[in-house]
Amino acid sequence: MKIERVLDNINKQYILKGEYTVEFKVKYRGKEKVLRINKEKVLAIDLLKALNLSSEYAFVVKNGEVVPETEEVKSEDNIKIVNAISGGKN
Repeated sequence: MKIERVLDNINKQYILKGEYTVEFKVKYRGKEKVLRINKEKVLAIDLLKALNLSSEYAFVVKNGEVVPETEEVKSEDNIKIVNAISGGKN
């Protein structure tokens, strides 16, 4: 199935277009975003892709726990996307 990422200019939300539609309310950078993903089985990586993020620089928190990118997520899950921060002394 071909999936494409499209910006809905009216609602300023990103949509992945395909066969199925699942709506997610996701907290990212202090704001709630609505993502509509057209897949029957949605994985954490799909949420990152919908926000144009890489799993190297951000991770998904599902119901209070960090999950791998292969974890299935449901629309009723409490989802938060967190940017990874690195630093320290050399």
